[in-house]
Amino acid sequence: MKLSGIVLTVAFIFMGFLATAQDKPKKMKSTETKQKVLQEDEALEEAPVMEQVKPQGPKKVAIEPSELPKEVHEEVLKNYYHGEITEAYKLMKDGKLTGYLAEVKNGPETWTLEFDKTGNALNKILPE
Repeated sequence: MKLSGIVLTVAFIFMGFLATAQDKPKKMKSTETKQKVLQEDEALEEAPVMEQVKPQGPKKVAIEPSELPKEVHEEVLKNYYHGEITEAYKLMKDGKLTGYLAEVKNGPETWTLEFDKTGNALNKILPE
């Protein structure tokens, strides 16, 4: 029993040695390989860095609620308990009108509604 215990202990030690030996970085074998790695590193440093450009959504331009199309006002009167439009925005992209945003408030409730450029609701949120 003692001999098998010793053999097992030696086997575990040997396996541990092999595992740690595999984790060590490998040494360069020649100066030629070292030069190649240095050249690759220099090339990476000199490579131009490309900036990531996020696509921009529509720009919000604040307007008076009275400037919203009549369809927006009708939607608010009909579906938002005659709520008050507290903030209004035109949505512009590349200088062109793409839609409207309206913040509607009625008591403690507030809704942000989005409309297309003709005043049709894009996100109807009916109050409960």
